Amino acid sequence: MCGGGGGTTVSTTEVEPWEAQREYLERGFSDARSLYGRGAPSYYSGPTVASFDPTETAAQRSTIGYVTGPRATAQQAAAENALIGSLGGQTGFSPTQPLIF
Repeated sequence: MCGGGGGTTVSTTEVEPWEAQREYLERGFSDARSLYGRGAPSYYSGPTVASFDPTETAAQRSTIGYVTGPRATAQQAAAENALIGSLGGQTGFSPTQPLIF
């Protein structure tokens, strides 16, 4: 659908599949409708998603602990203060010296 300027002109174009495609598309959508209507296969008797293993869980907990801990909080505060200072034209560091938090 395409609209012209000022909201006064609207044109609509419909596109149909090629005649050679029509039979395959209709059969494919019909089969999909049947499969969907049957529900999940019976051979899925339990959960189909694996849980995290202990090392993955430990890594996630470590990451959460770090990003919510005092070091990350201090780094965020320092970055915010540096940004606020630079917006006012003041820089508390030299471009030739590394930033140490």
